[in-house]
Amino acid sequence: MRAAGLARRILRTLLTAVVLYAVWAVLALLWFQLNEGATPSSSALPDLPVGVDAAGEQIACGSGGCSRLYRLTSEAGWEDGELTSLAAQLDGCGLPDLLTLRSVCVYVSINEDNADLSLTYRRPW
Repeated sequence: MRAAGLARRILRTLLTAVVLYAVWAVLALLWFQLNEGATPSSSALPDLPVGVDAAGEQIACGSGGCSRLYRLTSEAGWEDGELTSLAAQLDGCGLPDLLTLRSVCVYVSINEDNADLSLTYRRPW
C-alpha cells in the first residue's frame, strides 16, 4: 500500500511539473509572437563583402513591427550593377529560431546611389 501511495505521489508531481512547463512554454511563445517592438540584434547583420560597411544604425517601427536599419557604404564607391548584385546576395530570411519561431530577414533597398539594409523579424504566419 505504501508503495502504491508513493507511486501516485510521484506520478502526480511529475504530471504537475509537465503541465506547469507546458503552460510556461505556451505563455513564452505567445509573448515572443505578440512583442511587436522586438528588433533583431545587431549581431544578426550578415557578413558584408570586403570594402562594404554598414553605418548609421537606426531603429524604425511601423505597423508591421520594428526594424534595425543601416546605410551601406563602399570604400571605392558603387560601380554599375554592384548595388543590384549586393541586394540579390543579401536579401532573404534565415531559418526560424526554435524558441521564438521568428526568422531574421535581411532586405536591401536601393535609392539612386545608396543602399539601405534592414533587419526585421518574420513570423511564420
